[in-house]
Amino acid sequence: MRRALAIACLFAALGCASAGPRVSFSEIDEDPWQRGNRRVFGFNERVDAWVLAPVARGWTLITPETVRTHLAQFFANLAFPRLFVNSLLQAEPYQAGVEFWRFALNTTVGVAGFFDPASRIGLLSRDEDFGQTLGVWGVGSGRYIVLPFLGPSNLRDTAALPLDMALNGGVVIPGAGVVRTINARALAAKNLDAARESALDFYAFVRNGYTQHRHAQISNELAAAAVQADDLYEVPPDEP
Repeated sequence: MRRALAIACLFAALGCASAGPRVSFSEIDEDPWQRGNRRVFGFNERVDAWVLAPVARGWTLITPETVRTHLAQFFANLAFPRLFVNSLLQAEPYQAGVEFWRFALNTTVGVAGFFDPASRIGLLSRDEDFGQTLGVWGVGSGRYIVLPFLGPSNLRDTAALPLDMALNGGVVIPGAGVVRTINARALAAKNLDAARESALDFYAFVRNGYTQHRHAQISNELAAAAVQADDLYEVPPDEP
């Protein structure tokens, strides 16, 4: 997670509504801050509608999808420090090795990560962060919270966020976070619109999706995957 212009985190949960274990609301940490959370959620939605979405539409007009996909792969490659360190901290040396060789291969043969030859030979990435690391070692998620601009989170993941940001590659590249967020938003525009239209309560949809997604990540129930687009906005098709 973890992310420079982190308003995009609002949509991190959308890819999880149809993935990972089903978690009923009774199993989800209570949402006692729901009134305040909904207000912040509404603010984030307005920021998206008034700023991010229009800019992303303009970005789509001037860039072909192939360019946007390769940019997503470039930014995913920059996340190597976070992925590698957290794989080690979670006592997963094999996955740490995979991330190391992915970075080495994609940075060289893959031209700074714009291409992903590592996935073609079976070296698949798995998103890891400090929030997951704490969860793996038994730290509870705590209450659900929606952060201004940052989107859905919980107390554990919020506490881990500074470490994730410090290790997320690209933070020293001027404007990298802005480009990454706009590019990711553009890639997922249609799926996000469909999700909003189909959800009776979009706030609850995002909250439950985020919780399911984090549970699946900590339990390693989400398979490692090729980086074809930025996971931040990846919304898989509905299950049959």
